[in-house]
Amino acid sequence: MSSGGGDGFSGSSDSSLSSEATARRVALSELLGHIHGYYKAALDRLPVEDMPVTIPRLLDAGVCFGLLDPVSNIVANTFCACEPSPETRSGRKRKREEDSSDSEAAAAGWQEGATRRRDEVMSEITTDASCISYLPPMLSEVSPEDRRTVAQRSLEGLVTFLVCYFRHLPVLEALQYLCLAKADLLAAVHLIECSRGMGGALSPISSPTMEIALRCAAMAASHPEPAIFTAKSLLLASRLEQLSQTLGTERCLSLDAINELHKLLDEPIEQPAESPKPVRHAALRLNRYIRGTNTLIKCSLEFTDTLRTLLLEKIHVLYLKAIARIPSDALRSRHHRGLVKAGLCFGPVDDPVSNIILNTIWYDTAFPPHEELEMDVIGTKSLMRIECHSLNGLLAFLRKFFPALSEHDATQYLFRSNASLKDAVFRAMENHDISSSYEDAYKAAAEASYHPHPEAQAEFAMSTFPKLLPILESSQGVSRTLTSSEVNLISNYFSQKSYPGKPAQSSVPKLDPKTADIVSRSKRMFMADQYFISRKVKVALQRYAEEKGADYELHVICGTNFNVPENGRHGYLPNRKGYPYAHVNFLARPKGLHDTAPTLFFLECSNGEDDLERQSLCCTVLESPTDSGRCFHCEYRGNKIIHPARGAYRGRESDFQEMACGKRGIDSVELVGFGKMAIEFVGILGEDDSVYFDPTMDSEFAQRMNDIVREQEEEYEEMQREVRADLARQWEVEEEEDEEEEEEEEEEEEEEEEETETGSETETETEEEDEEKEKERACEELPTEALAVISREEEVS
Repeated sequence: MSSGGGDGFSGSSDSSLSSEATARRVALSELLGHIHGYYKAALDRLPVEDMPVTIPRLLDAGVCFGLLDPVSNIVANTFCACEPSPETRSGRKRKREEDSSDSEAAAAGWQEGATRRRDEVMSEITTDASCISYLPPMLSEVSPEDRRTVAQRSLEGLVTFLVCYFRHLPVLEALQYLCLAKADLLAAVHLIECSRGMGGALSPISSPTMEIALRCAAMAASHPEPAIFTAKSLLLASRLEQLSQTLGTERCLSLDAINELHKLLDEPIEQPAESPKPVRHAALRLNRYIRGTNTLIKCSLEFTDTLRTLLLEKIHVLYLKAIARIPSDALRSRHHRGLVKAGLCFGPVDDPVSNIILNTIWYDTAFPPHEELEMDVIGTKSLMRIECHSLNGLLAFLRKFFPALSEHDATQYLFRSNASLKDAVFRAMENHDISSSYEDAYKAAAEASYHPHPEAQAEFAMSTFPKLLPILESSQGVSRTLTSSEVNLISNYFSQKSYPGKPAQSSVPKLDPKTADIVSRSKRMFMADQYFISRKVKVALQRYAEEKGADYELHVICGTNFNVPENGRHGYLPNRKGYPYAHVNFLARPKGLHDTAPTLFFLECSNGEDDLERQSLCCTVLESPTDSGRCFHCEYRGNKIIHPARGAYRGRESDFQEMACGKRGIDSVELVGFGKMAIEFVGILGEDDSVYFDPTMDSEFAQRMNDIVREQEEEYEEMQREVRADLARQWEVEEEEDEEEEEEEEEEEEEEEEETETGSETETETEEEDEEKEKERACEELPTEALAVISREEEVS
């Protein structure tokens, strides 16, 4: 996922990678230019001549991010790490003030020395964009010899804060937001919240997510005391009015101002900074940066992928509201199927939530299931899939209705309209001409949303139901759950209508024996998981009732993630799904109040099979994902589990801190990328779809499952053939080696025999030679007459 540049830019071609790398370089250079300017301004305020200790403290801990403006952040962070000197405590005047009356030459010399000293300090601060490789930084790869200036570390901290504070924020987008906000952290936060539709009210900054992000930023910037930095930042933000009087000057700080600053820093934090004033000040600065409030309000997201992901979060909230309005007995006994298979958020009425309800009830009425199933759990991935299908259908409708409309603009209209098709059409009509009929647009939407019966869905979407509107509007107005009788009334009304029917049963392929076995086994696994997590939830509700004094009954479980590790490290095989913990969302209401809309709960529980009593957390949470806490593990899995804004749970803090320092195997790019893939690419679901498999209708599932099993069998056979071929080749090699060894042994034996024979011949020759030599010596010893006689005898013989 990651590229050499460290930010993991993704693209479909080399040109897109190159353009993103260029955009990254330009953004880094621009941001460093702003940051260098802030340090020049901060040096004019810091008494570096009279308090030389401020220089090393500035270079070490004087980062430009925090909850004030960048220059004030630098000054405050420097003094947070700097103890007041004895001269400061006693209130003595600066030496330069005493000496300046001596002569103008002395004053000029002092000024020249001060300027030179500031230039020297700036030379230690200035950074080139080429020095920044990874964002957030990979501190494990930074050696002590590497020089990371305070400007570089400030930029790394700025980016780290944003990617740890906001979900689904790629690094490149964070850089571009920072450029618009001129490297002003809180201004960038306000800009992103406005562009994401979260900035309608100026909220306080005391959220735990803010605190965690500040700590992550400090760790990424190699701040010597990240915890103290975070605490002091929140303290200073809560004392903004007093601090503005102290740091508001553009001149060098007086000793009195420094003393006042240290007094503020020494005050204990009695309560979090609840005031929205820091955000209000940041909003004013942002308006100056981007020239005008109108520009801020109209500031749009230019990143289509991120915009789509954020829109899916909004759509998820709509589905939770729809689930809460369907009575639990009807939902859990029947309509869970219609919800996950065909509960689209567009249709015959204007309200997306009402459309989800109507589509759900209509589908189960027009195409009833072949068997009834009692369910406590709405499949998490099935819910994600129908949400994606709804979005695809909405986009297809708009682009069919307005052919000149781009995908980005269509997504933008839906985002601003909270997925209301009616409102999105009205917005698009301001700039585009209609070039299609509603009928064709709904057909395109039904096809794009992979509805099981697209023709029937398009016809249903074009229908009008005046008798049903009062029922839906009454439940929506007071935020109550429909009654069972109201659901039956709606179902009976639909049963009197006719729509294109089921496909012929003969057109549905029969499951192969192995496929049928897999489907049956998958269904059993889903039901076992449901039984397991349902028991956990009911135990949690009992404990919640004991603690709060109010009995709650389960409406339905609407989100699960079984893959929550301990300390972000690893799973444990004895636990369910191999991980020790699970995160769960479920809806529950006070017992006996069946018409009351249920409340959304979050639960973290043990995955141990026999450990029902081991619960970590159970608390009420808000419905809006924008008000919830982050979870590293659920985001990585793409699960839209809504977590509490406050409170501790696994995946909230330590994992983001490790990511901020580059100590995890997953960086911010992979966290965003893998989460997006898990959300978007949900196709055939083995367990979920097996539960709802209808052999009379689900031809696509049957065909796909048969194909998958056949492909696996072919792959297995191919693997077996390869294994057999490898074994055959190995046997041939071994036989050849054995033959070679035998030949070598035979050759060695022959060589030994030859050597033995050669040795015998050599011995015989040696003996003959010895005999000849003996004869020669004997002849030498005989007299001359004897030699003559012997010679004649030899000639005669």
